[in-house]
Amino acid sequence: MARKRTLARQLHALLDRIAQQRDPVLAGEPDALHQLRIALRGWRTLLPLILKRKETDLALLTAWRTLTRLTGPARDAEVQLQQLPPDHPARATIAAQCAAGYAEVHTALTSVDWPVLMAASRAWLDNRLAERKRSALRSRIRRRADKLGHRLDADLSAPRDAEHWHALRIDVKRLRYLIEHAGSWLPKRQRKLYSTLKTAQADLGELHDFDVQLAAGWRDDPTPRAALLASAEASAKALGIKFARLAR
Repeated sequence: MARKRTLARQLHALLDRIAQQRDPVLAGEPDALHQLRIALRGWRTLLPLILKRKETDLALLTAWRTLTRLTGPARDAEVQLQQLPPDHPARATIAAQCAAGYAEVHTALTSVDWPVLMAASRAWLDNRLAERKRSALRSRIRRRADKLGHRLDADLSAPRDAEHWHALRIDVKRLRYLIEHAGSWLPKRQRKLYSTLKTAQADLGELHDFDVQLAAGWRDDPTPRAALLASAEASAKALGIKFARLAR
């Protein structure tokens, strides 16, 4: 039961972090939106493993998925602004996108639905955790890890094109966050993937950001992409080696 109680505390702590970032985000404090998204990632990693496929559960999952997606454009624009030089001609356009994104986030966080979502999530979380047996939780978490591992393995053997890099980046993130937030429920051999996944996520993220800027016309020189691609390839190779060892 100790592990189950730890999971409950972890989920409530993530919900507390989400609540604590609301006012800083509304005030436009630096890094607040980033911290909100970090807490949301952890929360959304664990929540589906607790809830059931019932109407209320699915409604909660949908509400949190919608909020997380809503924060994406503002944060993406923030990152782009941080990476572009102060005199870049695209800054005004990206700044406008950032402001529009923040307006959407502001509307969501000041909506009457916000306190309802927070209260319902806390109550439903406790309800579902009380119903779940420790063995059932362990099985669900391990099945999720195995599923993500199989998807990643398939990604690594797919052709190296833009679609491949995107799919790989998303699945790397999902498995990394699962290990980060539920690693104690997983075998040691899977937990050992964490550092490699973290490096791969960083390398794939840099390649993705550069490709977005290049496609949008915010970068004129494609030359730096070669080094970013080499790093992504190296990370993919390292992951492939790790997965080959897991299969033995």
